[in-house]
Amino acid sequence: MKNTILSSVQHLKPIFSWLSVGLFASAIGGSIAPPVKAQNYSDIQGHWAEQCIQGLTQQGVVSGYPDQTFKPNNVITRAEYAAMIDQAFPNTALERNAINFKDVSASYWGQDAIQNTYRKGFLSGYPGQVFKPNDLIVRVEAFVAL
Repeated sequence: MKNTILSSVQHLKPIFSWLSVGLFASAIGGSIAPPVKAQNYSDIQGHWAEQCIQGLTQQGVVSGYPDQTFKPNNVITRAEYAAMIDQAFPNTALERNAINFKDVSASYWGQDAIQNTYRKGFLSGYPGQVFKPNDLIVRVEAFVAL
């Protein structure tokens, strides 16, 4: 029985992957940021999410790496996801006051995005006033954030 459940979950992973990218892309809609020049990433040609990646790049929501790659199969951290959400929804009203997460210093590269997404209600921290910025984002967290 356990193997059957694990097998079913394995078959659902690609579906959830498609849904997460599609949900994110549809949630941010048309014009949320000024258009950016399209990028010709060397590693997305023929990838199932190529058009979505190009669209999100043109909207300024995501960007690739300096070596002209996007690394579409890489996982992302909670801080990276916060940066994308912050970029995608710049005009969302603030819902709550800032919090000083113990594991996010004022000099941390994603501190502003983390604070913005927290204050807008997209992401929350964990007990003990921690955000875990370097932890990988779990799909359910990404769905709940949107």
